[in-house]
Amino acid sequence: KEEDRKEEDRKEEDRKEEERIQRVLRAFSFCDVKLRYVQGMNFIVQALFDGGRDGDDELMKEMDAFGMLVSIMNTHGLRDVYENHLFGLKRCFYQLDILSTDHFPSLLQHFKECNVTTSMYATSWFLTLFTNFDCLSPAYAFKVFNIFLIEGWTFIYQVSLAILESLQSKLLGSDFEAILRILQDPQPIIMSMYPHPNDLVRASDCYVVTDVMLRESERSFEESMHG
Repeated sequence: KEEDRKEEDRKEEDRKEEERIQRVLRAFSFCDVKLRYVQGMNFIVQALFDGGRDGDDELMKEMDAFGMLVSIMNTHGLRDVYENHLFGLKRCFYQLDILSTDHFPSLLQHFKECNVTTSMYATSWFLTLFTNFDCLSPAYAFKVFNIFLIEGWTFIYQVSLAILESLQSKLLGSDFEAILRILQDPQPIIMSMYPHPNDLVRASDCYVVTDVMLRESERSFEESMHG
């Protein structure tokens, strides 16, 4: 009976948490009628709640999460990824391909030969900023998310490169189906190479990605789309 009661309490807390997330998303959609809701926002709101200040009442937590969501969309530029039917997401793939080709040319060539596209593994990286926990476990994802709030998009690309570095040896020896299996469950490999979230951060910092580099690749992307 005690276990049943705990299970019911857990379900009730999950229900309340889902309601809080939905209230924030509805408020955002009312305030931003152009963008409204895009798949992936719910994970980000969840991360904002999980990283909220202890001791705040529920209304304050929801207000803080809403304010941070607006900031991430506008000040941090996530809106650019979501807008125009995810046109910005294609730009993210293009930029990551350029960076990956510089650092892992053999891996990118292997992907090409196996018909593996960047969208097959990096979509959630950019849409949820790793907060859906498919690629990184919660402790790692929250670490990355919090640093993103300070450093911006350059860090997301740095983390992406560090992740590819950890997977590279396994991926190079795999065919298409094996590659997909690795990319669908990369956490064991990533955590074996980076046993602590700070190890991932240090590895990411080894890759030089600057705002200037991203602006240059963005211009190149736009030229390729209009050329």
